[in-house]
Amino acid sequence: MHSHNRKSVLGIALSTLFVLALCPAAFAVPLQQSFSPDGSEAAQGDEPAQLELIATCRVQIDETAAQIEEERIAAIEAAKPESVRRAESMLGVPYRSGGSSPSGFDCSGLVSYALTGRYGHAYTSYSFWGMPAVGDPRPGDVVACSPGHCGLYIGNGQMIHAPQSGERVRVEAIRGKIVRP
Repeated sequence: MHSHNRKSVLGIALSTLFVLALCPAAFAVPLQQSFSPDGSEAAQGDEPAQLELIATCRVQIDETAAQIEEERIAAIEAAKPESVRRAESMLGVPYRSGGSSPSGFDCSGLVSYALTGRYGHAYTSYSFWGMPAVGDPRPGDVVACSPGHCGLYIGNGQMIHAPQSGERVRVEAIRGKIVRP
């Protein structure tokens, strides 16, 4: 076999392995290329079968990509601290001064619930303000915006908080220092 034929066969073999790795359905379609008695390649391609194989592979690749994305999202969700899940469950709840229940939260009532899982004020905004800032913020830490306002850090520079009268619990960019109670 001439060296250029070996390269061609090697190329075909590598391409076939790549397709088979990405698409198991490729096993179901016979090799569409054969060799003439003189050793030269003779194309006997069946274009409809090849197009069907490509379409089948595309579907399998898309399904695999969707499954990988679902698993990625599930892993992120599983790694989320319970405090973040609690705060997220209260998104949209109205602000209520002194509130610490699903009928209405103020900022420290929301953060207290997120951290403890119990309704009531276990903390005040002022208590967070007096804590030192952390250098390695993690979801579930507290954002001390001012002596009178706080929120829960959820990652990526975002916090969940109960802003002020007339508004609802929502996600916003952090403003203030991040502390770890």
